[in-house]
Amino acid sequence: MKVLAVANDPDFKRLADGLNFVDAVMSCAEKGEAITAEQAARAREIKVGDWKTSFSDLVSKDDVLVSDSEHMRLVPEGSLLGFIQVDNPDPADPGQVGKEEGIRHLLHLMISTGNGFAAGKENKSRIGLGGDTEGWEEINLAGSERWIPEKNRRNKYDTFSAMLLGGKVGRLVRVRHRPPSPAGQSGDDDASQLTWGRPRPTPNLEAAIIAACKNVGSVVLQPCKDDDRFMRPCIELEVERAVFQEFFNSPNGMRGHYYTSASRGDVYTKSVLKSVAGALDWSEINIDYSSIEGLEMENLVGRIQTALEGGKIWPREINGWEKHHPWPEASRKNRKRKITIFPENGRWSNSKKKRKENFDRFIEETGLGERAEEKTALANLVKRYVDTDTFPKYGASYFDWDISVNGTNIDIKGAWIRIDGEEGNFTAGDKLFRGSQIKWFGHT
Repeated sequence: MKVLAVANDPDFKRLADGLNFVDAVMSCAEKGEAITAEQAARAREIKVGDWKTSFSDLVSKDDVLVSDSEHMRLVPEGSLLGFIQVDNPDPADPGQVGKEEGIRHLLHLMISTGNGFAAGKENKSRIGLGGDTEGWEEINLAGSERWIPEKNRRNKYDTFSAMLLGGKVGRLVRVRHRPPSPAGQSGDDDASQLTWGRPRPTPNLEAAIIAACKNVGSVVLQPCKDDDRFMRPCIELEVERAVFQEFFNSPNGMRGHYYTSASRGDVYTKSVLKSVAGALDWSEINIDYSSIEGLEMENLVGRIQTALEGGKIWPREINGWEKHHPWPEASRKNRKRKITIFPENGRWSNSKKKRKENFDRFIEETGLGERAEEKTALANLVKRYVDTDTFPKYGASYFDWDISVNGTNIDIKGAWIRIDGEEGNFTAGDKLFRGSQIKWFGHT
């Protein structure tokens, strides 16, 4: 993919000066290898007058809706971005009178250059963003204040306010993105890179997590409160908030794999954890075993590595963090930021009806409760997912505790291992079929 390089190439900018706003974007996409020559040619056959109502070869109502600025930061480089206005006649609004209900108009077309930025032509006159130029320009869409807060939206689709030149007229539009489909990909691979059930993790995502390993200075051995024969290794990684968001809350990350199936989530998690364990510099890492009594030290590093590979990755659990880093109550509130799942997947709903439906599917898939020793675990999970009124408060969304200036923290907790070095494992009852819990509810 070379879209970012093409978009900022002075020669391409001069070329774009002689093209209309759609042709300029399609040329950038073709030269940047985001689309094939055949796709570009097909798009160019659309006449300018038809773009108002028929532009499905560019973007369509079936492409992924960009919900907010955080979502925009995850739109892959090379994606086409359509700014679409849908007629919504309202007698109280003179600008709407005479328009036909439901007719779609392509207000603008841009191409994502990654990390929330996008490039296009005539940005100022079409959506009121950018400098005083009608030429080719890259702008920070994610950093724009035009994203409409969810509580202020007139519907769930129109997420962006496009202002015409002079700022006199505001147009509420929906922004949809179609991911790149470079030459050589099959039809299946043309599917959206932000579609639940089709995880497509980028190499950069795992690389960012691995890079964070260089800052790990210690491994803490945590005793098991349910069985004092066991312990597990725990480490903290600091990553950028965008990495945190993509890994936990997008279809391409860890929970995106669990959404597809419990086994696929387990395989992906184990792959990441194996890379993490291999990336740690054990010669420089301090092993904190101050809370462990009777620890067998022989081959301790090897046992810890194996345990990490069989463990879990999860957002920072603030209760555990506060034991070592107490904060005043006011500070806690100021540093707490809610990060939501996007795009919404429909399964991890907070409604009681949906939770009950998901729980029935979970039991059907796992058979939990069929064995006598699982009865207590089943009762606890019924309280957690079905009966409790606190579920909607937490659900599958997560709060990002902004622990550091530049990033946020994630926990890696290894599998439980015996303190005395003997073989054995332990699983808490409410963690049985953990992968299936994440699949159906988004959390455990």
